[in-house]
Amino acid sequence: MNQQLKKFTHCFYILIPMLVLAFYAPNGQAQVTIGETVDYTAPLSYKIAGISVVGAVQTDPQAIKLFSGLQEGDDVMIPGDKISDAIRKLWKQRLFTDIGVYAAEFRGNDVFLVIQVKEAPRMSKFDFKGIKKSEADNIREKVDLKSMTICNDNMKNNAIAVMNEYFSDKGYFNAKITASERPDSDPKVPNCVVLTFNIDRGDRVKIKEIVLEGTGIAMEKKKLLFLEKRKPQPVLSDAAIKRTMKETKEKRWWRIFKSSKYIEEKFEEDKEKIIARYNKEGFRNARIVSDSIYVINNELIGIKMKIEEDKRFYFRDITFVGNAKYTTTRLDSVVNIEPGEIYNSVLLDTKLMFNPQGIDVTSLYSDEGYLGVNVIPVETFVEPDSIDVEVRIIEGSQYRIGKVSITGNTKTNDHVISVKSARDQVNCSVARTLLEPKENLHHWAISIKKASMCELFPVRKKDWWISNMSWKKNRTTRFNFLVVGVVAV
Repeated sequence: MNQQLKKFTHCFYILIPMLVLAFYAPNGQAQVTIGETVDYTAPLSYKIAGISVVGAVQTDPQAIKLFSGLQEGDDVMIPGDKISDAIRKLWKQRLFTDIGVYAAEFRGNDVFLVIQVKEAPRMSKFDFKGIKKSEADNIREKVDLKSMTICNDNMKNNAIAVMNEYFSDKGYFNAKITASERPDSDPKVPNCVVLTFNIDRGDRVKIKEIVLEGTGIAMEKKKLLFLEKRKPQPVLSDAAIKRTMKETKEKRWWRIFKSSKYIEEKFEEDKEKIIARYNKEGFRNARIVSDSIYVINNELIGIKMKIEEDKRFYFRDITFVGNAKYTTTRLDSVVNIEPGEIYNSVLLDTKLMFNPQGIDVTSLYSDEGYLGVNVIPVETFVEPDSIDVEVRIIEGSQYRIGKVSITGNTKTNDHVISVKSARDQVNCSVARTLLEPKENLHHWAISIKKASMCELFPVRKKDWWISNMSWKKNRTTRFNFLVVGVVAV
């Protein structure tokens, strides 16, 4: 009985394929997978009579045809390179996880092709787990992922790489980031997933050591209190440079008030401070050639910096050009820098433009009404270790106070608050004139603090400037002095 059943089953499996072939063969319409059932030894030329696309959900079928390079009316060899090239072109788009090109029907010399694709899922949205919302918002700007983009391994790896770089800059060198996806339940976005980045940033690593190279080349004799040391010492020692770095510190057991954590932004600021310190000491061309970070273990890192000090420069001659209001002698007394002093561009700018501890050239002119004065220092000659500076002064016009209006005085009348008008004075001090009301207000037992705001800027009307200065009284009143018509002489 079992043997007869086996024979019947064997005959059934043979007859069924034969019947199928007999049914479809006369019409010549059997679907053929190109490259599998076509005879490679006898390729034939066909004309593409039609192309259809199967499996496209988000991608436009016409775009898929365009990507493939196949067009109706083209001649194609089956089998041939043109079909293989079409498949390669579709793979390059990175939009699909499976691609096939089939011959759906042969009619004489015509062939009807089917491009069957399986689209890769698209990301409808993404979120984060393990971090705060504020930090997630910052990362969103960095990764720049767009909705409805193809969600593949390449996209995930690129996003994770950007996040790792972000956390490394923040000092989290041991951050662990993984990506997971789940189908989007929204029927309006078929074949889409929600991408979730699971983040464990860990703890910030600390700085064990800071290694400096190229320092200590320039030497000088230094004084300890009133005694001069016998041996020359580096102008800037490694310890002095490390003290300059206020936010990047080595880990020490006794350092309890300053963290030794590595933070990229703070490190960049400290590098600028190092160069500023070198410039202050006369090293005009000092620069940080390179810097690198190396990992010591999971909790500690080291920083290595190579510094090029170059040579030390000194002031030689400082000359003035364009000064008609003041003599060169008067300006020299304000700048007060002698030939042979260590070259310090910051000190020079302070003496010329803004000196919080005394008078400078710009304020010297502005106090006499030259509000548009422009002071420009230019290095005119640089010898091996000396620099000549030419200070070019554009004095501009002298201004007078035109109209003064007072706002915010709810308890004191305008005529009581006396503000002197310098309309008829040729040499007027705008700043001093505006500050004089402070003394008058003191007579009314009003507690006036230093001016909290004073701005001078040009407006559209020719030769007019506007100054807005505010004084704070006590807790109840605020006085605003508004100069609206400062005109040129």
